[in-house]
Amino acid sequence: HEERRSLIAIGAGAGLSATFNAPLAGMAFVFEELRGGSRPGDFLAALLACAVSDSLARAAFGQGPIFGTLTFPEASLAYLTLALALGVIGGVLG
Repeated sequence: HEERRSLIAIGAGAGLSATFNAPLAGMAFVFEELRGGSRPGDFLAALLACAVSDSLARAAFGQGPIFGTLTFPEASLAYLTLALALGVIGGVLG
């Protein structure tokens, strides 16, 4: 049961690492999930799994983010004043 829990946490950390190009976040996730009652070898396995999954994801998809971002044109000053007015009204009503 403990080994199964460790393997699931390590796999989830590796997936997190590969998906978001963030091996440290994957390791932090594994540390949080395995706190208390884990073996030192589990952390080494997690380190290797996160590093390898991140390296493979970067080799396959490149260094940039996998999720794209939207670009919007700059808003004119009239829109910004409208947004400010709506924010103030919403704050007062809230």
